[in-house]
Amino acid sequence: MQPHEPTVQALAERVARLEVQNRRLRKAGIAALVVASAVAVMGQARSSRVLEANELVIKDNSGTVRAQLSVDATMGPMLTFYGEKNHISASLHGGDEPLLYLNKSESKGSTMLKNSGVTIWGKTGRFRVDLGEDGPSLDLKDNEGFSTTLGTTDLVTPTSGRKERTPAASLVLFGKDKKVLWSAP
Repeated sequence: MQPHEPTVQALAERVARLEVQNRRLRKAGIAALVVASAVAVMGQARSSRVLEANELVIKDNSGTVRAQLSVDATMGPMLTFYGEKNHISASLHGGDEPLLYLNKSESKGSTMLKNSGVTIWGKTGRFRVDLGEDGPSLDLKDNEGFSTTLGTTDLVTPTSGRKERTPAASLVLFGKDKKVLWSAP
């Protein structure tokens, strides 16, 4: 084993840290939604009238849009926060598949939490970590098309076309063409 290759224990520790981060991010998303809802409710005068709108836009003193509450036909309700230069810094989507999206400025990385898992992109997409929506798995992908899956994944035998699902205790390395380079067990 090379000195820079992660051990299974190191990967397990990394997954544990990511799970803790996932819980923190979910709590932060819920807190942001509660705060935004409280601000919206506090700003309303007591009345029996109903305020209806397709969109609520919040601007700073210079007129720059900083937050937006809207409804998208496919994504459902969305609360979006903007940073400098109209850059989306955070977004919370409701609907059938809720998600929380956090994005650093200038393409320095982003994180997306879905009901089904976590996806983290590095600067300019150099790495990606998915915590499995189809079972326990950790997927690492690079811009060149190589990937590694630790845990369950679907494999297809080229000659027979037969699908096989690997167990949670498996490791599979894929080439650029998505063909298996190596696997265990």
